[in-house]
Amino acid sequence: MPIGTSKVGALGGLVPGGTETFNASGTFSVPPGVKKVSITGAGGAGSPGNPGACGNSGNPGGGAGGGGGSYGQAQLSPLAKSGGAGGLGAAGGTVSPPSADANPGTAGGSGSAGSVGSCGSTGCAGQQSTGLTKTFCGGAGGIGGTGGAAGNGGSGGTGGQGSSGAWSPPLTGFPWSATAPTRSGGNGGGNVPSSSASRPGPPGKYTRSSSSGGGGAGEINSGSPGIPYTVTEAYPGGQACAPGPQPGGAGGNPGGGAGGYWTGNPPQPCPITGFPGERPFVAGASATAPRAGGGGAGGVGIWGPCWDQQLGVKRIPAGGGGGRGNAGNAGGAGNAGNPGSCATPASFNCVPVIPGSSYPIVVGSPGGSIVISWNPQ
Repeated sequence: MPIGTSKVGALGGLVPGGTETFNASGTFSVPPGVKKVSITGAGGAGSPGNPGACGNSGNPGGGAGGGGGSYGQAQLSPLAKSGGAGGLGAAGGTVSPPSADANPGTAGGSGSAGSVGSCGSTGCAGQQSTGLTKTFCGGAGGIGGTGGAAGNGGSGGTGGQGSSGAWSPPLTGFPWSATAPTRSGGNGGGNVPSSSASRPGPPGKYTRSSSSGGGGAGEINSGSPGIPYTVTEAYPGGQACAPGPQPGGAGGNPGGGAGGYWTGNPPQPCPITGFPGERPFVAGASATAPRAGGGGAGGVGIWGPCWDQQLGVKRIPAGGGGGRGNAGNAGGAGNAGNPGSCATPASFNCVPVIPGSSYPIVVGSPGGSIVISWNPQ
């Protein structure tokens, strides 16, 4: 039995007029004597459009360069080694003669914004309704939602601090000591300890401490601090006792550059008449992943107690490791699709039917309907 309501009007004639409404599919049974009817119907409403896709995340910022380290002093030939470059090329810090203070590593560049999310697809049209050989279209599907906003790019890493030296006066009195400050790595880069120099007075030895450079930040793990070491020099005589090469602080994983280091201190006679040569530095290593930071440069004081007598002692720490670039920000959520349209009703009059026959009625969903009516006849 179809869902609907039948109304029969006693308006005269052999067959009274009537109406039957279908809100769901069923069967229309033609009353005896009815040969023509009118039919009005509509298909189901269209479905909403599909939501837009999320916006794409911003690109990550680049890793920063490691801080510069140096040794030497302005009256003689300053020597310098730079920190390693960040993952996208941010330069490591250097030193500019006659200053023995080094520059910090260059900050990493910001990442570019992501792209806007794609639009959602259009919703499906509503199901059509059919009856008495007539078809009633469904409503149009809703327009898809717009895509989510693009995510902002990540900020670049912070450069590692460069070395900052401190002088002690020439050796006119004893005892003496002095300390230079610690230097920090960028975000996730390895720090380096302070450096110092001291001597109790003759006969005796003076010592100076420094460290290798801090490791650059990896894209996930932080870089390791610089490794401290101490150089002891006999007075008088100029013979130095140094520990030899000290490895730099390890770079974080993945991609952080290792810290630089000094390869040792050679014996050195008095008096000083010029710059006698250098034992090489190994510079801070460059990063090997885009967001990773470069290693800081190593540090050491100047050679030999003779310089103490003539010019004073320079204590120079290493450079901090470069910081990691930050990940890009997530894109915004896609927007909801628009509602589908309701179907537009259509009508057909004087539709012939066979008295006593049955006709299938199909009502489209959602919300479709068919109304069949007939006049007295």
